[in-house]
Amino acid sequence: MFLLVVLALIALAWFQHRVGRYPYYAFDDMDQITALDVLLIEGGRLPDQISHPTAGMYLLVSWTQRLAYLAGWLHLRDFAALPAWTNPLLGIAELIEFLRGHLPYVAVGAALAIAGAVMLAVGEGAWMLVTVFACILTSRTLALHTLIFRTDLFALFYAALALLLGTLALRTERRTALAFAVLSGLACGLAVTSKVQILPTAAAAPLLALLMMVKQERGAAFGRIDVRHNMIIMAAALAALGALVLLALAPLPEHFYHYRSSFSNIWLCGAALAAVATPGLATRYLPRDGVPYRFFSFANLMALGFVAAFPVLGMVATNPLNAVRFVAAIAKVSLLGTIDSALNPNPPRLLDQFAAAPLLFILPLVAVALLAFGDRKPTRGAAIGVLAAIGVLALASAACFSRGMVGTDVIFTEPLILLLSCVALGMVWRQRSAWLHAAAAGCAAVLALHAIAQGEITALADATGPRYFRESRQLVTCCGRGNQSAIEAVLQRRLGDVPELSRDAAFRQAANYGAVSLRAATILPNRGTIDWRRIGVLGEGLALSGAGERITRVPETLHGAAVYVPPPTVPCRAAWLDRPLAFFGLFSFEAEAWRGCHPETIRPRSDIAVLVFIPAARRAEFGLAEDAPVVGIGTRDYVGVTVPADVGNDLLLRLDAIADRFIVIRRAYG
Repeated sequence: MFLLVVLALIALAWFQHRVGRYPYYAFDDMDQITALDVLLIEGGRLPDQISHPTAGMYLLVSWTQRLAYLAGWLHLRDFAALPAWTNPLLGIAELIEFLRGHLPYVAVGAALAIAGAVMLAVGEGAWMLVTVFACILTSRTLALHTLIFRTDLFALFYAALALLLGTLALRTERRTALAFAVLSGLACGLAVTSKVQILPTAAAAPLLALLMMVKQERGAAFGRIDVRHNMIIMAAALAALGALVLLALAPLPEHFYHYRSSFSNIWLCGAALAAVATPGLATRYLPRDGVPYRFFSFANLMALGFVAAFPVLGMVATNPLNAVRFVAAIAKVSLLGTIDSALNPNPPRLLDQFAAAPLLFILPLVAVALLAFGDRKPTRGAAIGVLAAIGVLALASAACFSRGMVGTDVIFTEPLILLLSCVALGMVWRQRSAWLHAAAAGCAAVLALHAIAQGEITALADATGPRYFRESRQLVTCCGRGNQSAIEAVLQRRLGDVPELSRDAAFRQAANYGAVSLRAATILPNRGTIDWRRIGVLGEGLALSGAGERITRVPETLHGAAVYVPPPTVPCRAAWLDRPLAFFGLFSFEAEAWRGCHPETIRPRSDIAVLVFIPAARRAEFGLAEDAPVVGIGTRDYVGVTVPADVGNDLLLRLDAIADRFIVIRRAYG
């Protein structure tokens, strides 16, 4: 277990390093799309993007965004707050990097879930968990999908959870087993509503459970479910599915962006109804003491969980009406939509997929062949049949759901093939034969070499990545319409019609939002948490507030410097804390900063120049020279008062008494 924890921590650190390779503006699809949709969701609107359908991912990221905002880790809550920001790109940049920060944890979680499922399915110990975990961590899938933000990785995470929960259902008894089966189906539903192409991997969950029933004679809890209760479960699932179909008949709002050419796919809807009804109906004609009955009882519960995933997606929205509308839209896209064939007019042939990654196709064949020759148990045929069914899913994924075995679509096939290979090799290892152990070890060595070869992917991906770098795309939305157009309007109004030099300065500030905000907090230590909405850029054509006049004149030496518009001074809080804080060893100036006293305090550094700009009419009060820097805003001029490193309280109090002022912070170097 110690080795597993160490491996997970190393993987997290490595994946975080990969996530940090690209700045927030590198990819508008899907980094920007997702961030803007999250802002819409939190602002009481529905997201625009439902093409994948993406809903399962939004369920996770919308809630983490809410919690992060409440905890103070994020500073932009929703799109309605954007007009009040001096530089709205600061909040968007922070949100995009927060969303990208999910990738390492989702990747490690998916790998751990798949490894846990394999360990439980094979019946081996911790060594199997660590081995499979390392195998998935070093896959091309995670190498690519921790570099770019896609809904695909979230879909894999949910599918991996479905695999793990399904195997846990076979390892537990009574009601716990039934609950795990329903949760496994729920995870399958969230996976498919994140990215429909993950369907074959999600469909492996019941097959892995069937393998455990065949080889380990597990699943007694599902044999105890009588036919009457199976009928009730099936009826509940069908009723819920029928309600979803009725909701799906409602017109789809025009702002949604999708890849569906029509919404009259009766075959798809019929397939969904058949998939939900078949397990329950099958239990009526099967003896309760056999594996088929236990399997279909398990699948019946999974079907109920799968359908339940749709109403759970309503938790994405912030109000009940939007929740119903969102669930209806996802049901329409998922159950009635026909994907536009023009999106992939020339799908790759299966032979081409094999030629692109031959090892991935050969390895499971070798592993299953070894099992066929080495396993002498009566259940050999049934077990190989289940593994073959998983192999068929992998082939279907490569043939129908993946546009290539070397690009980002590899995520829909590679993890499933690695799952099949690891399960088969684990079963081979359990055989009492030295030559089988040697053969399994040889296959494991090939997998290790495969993992080492993935090390070149980073450099190759970086070589192709720069084509995404389109900084001007920060002011326009990827889809160009829908609810996101309200956000685009704000960005264009604030940054669109300004000189290019000023716009570039705003881009630079957003790209370094962390350093900029930290610098402001360092210079203004007694203001508590710095209000990011009040941080902006000094540049001609920009404004210091949403409704404020634009800057008309800026000294060349100050162009691009950070601006902070201080809020009205508030009284010092909690005076009674002085003695306790002194008791804990805080100096008086530290206690004042802790309590927010003397917010006028400014602490310049030798490498950071700080100027407070006040109305030019008050120049004489501060004895300013004629060559003091002047900034024009609208028809008014402001003159800068330089704050020296050894500034006294008298000057700071006099400056703080002037309500119409702003602070400029400029680095002396860089």
